[in-house]
Amino acid sequence: MKLHIYSQTTFAEINRFFRSQFPYLQLRFFTEPHEEGQGSSALEMIHDVQSACESPGAADFVPDETLTAAQLESWFARELGLFVQVFRKSGDVWLETTTPGDSITLAVLNAKGRQHEVKLQTEVPKSDFREQM
Repeated sequence: MKLHIYSQTTFAEINRFFRSQFPYLQLRFFTEPHEEGQGSSALEMIHDVQSACESPGAADFVPDETLTAAQLESWFARELGLFVQVFRKSGDVWLETTTPGDSITLAVLNAKGRQHEVKLQTEVPKSDFREQM
């Protein structure tokens, strides 16, 4: 599967396609680049995901599970001029991948997210030991 990304592709379309391949990962888009292993400022996050990405380039995006988070982020910057961060699901929150997460493959990051989901679903509820009236 591939997604042709061009100036009118929305951020939501890119993320939806990415998440169809990696359901425990997501892409978030930023107005400024970041260094490998570093996080991006929340102030630079693009919140209007329904807007067009207005990429100066166009490219076919083919998700490859052997890519590291850093390699994927670099591809978006190099090919499309878009600044992305990979986030991994951990329970009910999304964690930004930085050091060492940027050097881990998308397949492994996705599996880690799945593990956290399974752990949450299999946890035994805490019993209420208070006296019942």
